[in-house]
Amino acid sequence: FFFSSRRRHTRQRSVSWARRCVQETDYNLFIVLIADTIDYLYSKSIGHESSVGEPDALYITKLLKVLYCILPYVISSPIVAYYIFWLNDFPTLPSMEEAQSAYVEKAQSSTSSVEKKEVKKETLPLGAKLMHSLLNLLFKQGYSICKLEEEEKVNLDPYGVDIKVIWRGGLQYEETRQHKHRKFDKARLAVLNMLLLCVSSQIYDTRTNSFNYFSFFLTCSKAPHIKNFFFSLFNTILSYDWKGYGIPYVSSFTNDYDILVERCLEVLCVLLGYRPPEEGEIDRLSEENPIFKSIKNYLRELTKDEVPPRVIAINEFQRILKAIEGLPNYTCLFRGLTNILANIISFHDSTLPQSVRDLKCFNQLIILIHRLVALNSHFAVYMMLTCDLKDILLPLLYLLNLHIYQPKSIELVSTITFILLSLSSKCEFGVYLKTPYNEKISFNLTPFQGNYGDLLILLLHRCLQVQHLVMTSNRETFLSILYNISPFIKQISIQSVLSLCQLITFYSSPGWILRESDSFLQLKIILDCVLNVLMYSYAENPYLIVALLNQSQKYMKLAESKLSDITPPPKIPQKEEKKIEAVKEEEKTAAVAKGGQNAEARPPIVFKPTEEWYQEQKQHLPLTSIMSILACISTKLKAVYMDNSLTEAELLKMISKTTLIGIQDDILKFSFFQFETGVPTEVYLQNYLWRVISENKLNEDLFLFSCLPLSRTGPIVHPLEQPPSKENLEQSPHH
Repeated sequence: FFFSSRRRHTRQRSVSWARRCVQETDYNLFIVLIADTIDYLYSKSIGHESSVGEPDALYITKLLKVLYCILPYVISSPIVAYYIFWLNDFPTLPSMEEAQSAYVEKAQSSTSSVEKKEVKKETLPLGAKLMHSLLNLLFKQGYSICKLEEEEKVNLDPYGVDIKVIWRGGLQYEETRQHKHRKFDKARLAVLNMLLLCVSSQIYDTRTNSFNYFSFFLTCSKAPHIKNFFFSLFNTILSYDWKGYGIPYVSSFTNDYDILVERCLEVLCVLLGYRPPEEGEIDRLSEENPIFKSIKNYLRELTKDEVPPRVIAINEFQRILKAIEGLPNYTCLFRGLTNILANIISFHDSTLPQSVRDLKCFNQLIILIHRLVALNSHFAVYMMLTCDLKDILLPLLYLLNLHIYQPKSIELVSTITFILLSLSSKCEFGVYLKTPYNEKISFNLTPFQGNYGDLLILLLHRCLQVQHLVMTSNRETFLSILYNISPFIKQISIQSVLSLCQLITFYSSPGWILRESDSFLQLKIILDCVLNVLMYSYAENPYLIVALLNQSQKYMKLAESKLSDITPPPKIPQKEEKKIEAVKEEEKTAAVAKGGQNAEARPPIVFKPTEEWYQEQKQHLPLTSIMSILACISTKLKAVYMDNSLTEAELLKMISKTTLIGIQDDILKFSFFQFETGVPTEVYLQNYLWRVISENKLNEDLFLFSCLPLSRTGPIVHPLEQPPSKENLEQSPHH
């Protein structure tokens, strides 16, 4: 009653009691309260054919609120959570020091005595009981879904897909019973909050090779209602209507269903990003960890079948998402996702201020789209062949344009570039860029008349001009996108030609080339873009050919240059040198004060280019091919017009009629930059997702920020960069 009370002071006193129990390491009251609450929920959730009355439904919601207030203080300590949730035989929990030593001894000792015990339902860990109860409550009649008729209760299958209990229709199953009611939304929201709270235990655990039992249970194919859970989450998101019947200012009011959609997005993204253990690791866990073995035996008792390691080693959410196919399913996915993405442009470009609701779930939605494109490659091909790609391309570019100047949005910008890189690696995406651009959306760009290729080039040029952390970590990704679309550039405007020429001038300048050891990589990518335009779309880009002819002397100087010919960068004024020396002295004194008198300051690593390095890097540049093509074009022009008195219209007409037959036969080789997901990228996205979740729930007591290791380790490291040193983490202001 105290924890579920609506009175603010009563609730604060209850939370302070829980905090005092944690500080005094008196967990016995926690065990009694949590165990009794979970046992009651477990007894009410079993029985798929039974229903729950109105008084019991209200009491279950209050008990979930009790657990929602208590569990953050338990989950924040991985050792305490291990004893409470996953230890089979616990009478009382010892103190923190005893729990630490007992946990280490139990991990190192043999488990022969435990293996002899038979796992029964009454010895089931509390964590498994809690997960089983929550999954059943999501599809409990009278609590989260409508009561079914006697004829409909005959063939209920909790371990398959049952269209009678799925919340809403849409993906895979269009004709389902619609369980729409406000009390059902509140009940589902309470259960989803508990699920998200349990899964959040992984961000408190800093041990290596730690196993997350909650995520394992929620993504196992043998868990009850797991398939119904997946389709219910997805269909709730895809059927979301934020427009409010199209009436202004009606959609600006929020309700429980809006919060439910946000929770569904968060839970779905977290479970899709879970990486299950491999088969060899599962065998090791079954032998060493008695808790893992008890869960396997429990799943075997539920399904009346053996649970092989290969079944546990598969994330069921990822498997279902990969298996989705068919034109109706892809159409449902595309329409639902683009409907929510349309809110970005509608909110910022609305003629009536604040007449459209500002959704706060774009970060989660972008992560979901990235998961969908990465896991289901057929969906990306479907979008480009049968759909209007501008419905998803314009919101992504608009969101990218809004956040390129915000250092806090580095994860959002990175995820959008991942999606654009995945899409640009398809030929159909480049073909679509030739579509004329006629939309009246304010990107704050130079006015132009062209196609979607012009829009993408101008936005990429703006992103590459920004020099703070958001763009520098994604520079190679932006250039890779530009490289992928370069063979398909057709009839681009003069503004795009000037942007490309500025990029060539910037990346070929001595200040950039001598900046770092890998600066030639960016120059090579931009020169490859020029070569692709010359080889594949020569006749359709006369303005770009004229601009390249004017820069032909620059390529010749770069090809014949030496390191001694390059002008050194300008010297630093004496005032700035004094400031730099003062900063270095302060760093030395801080290092000595921290490490003692014997501490020696590490000398900074300075890149010193050599003549051998310069000539070796220059060999990888396609300067010979570009100069041969430009020389052929200029020779043909001089042969036709000896007096050099041709107008601009005649020059453009002449360029469009010339051909490069005989030159481009040995250079027609092109391969896309592909985006491949790996462990660093998955960890990067998971950290980004948990940061967004924690920011959205600051007022709901979901996280204990004093116990979060992520809030004390510094900035999130981009997967394309090297991890920062310890000194940089301590001195970095981005926490």
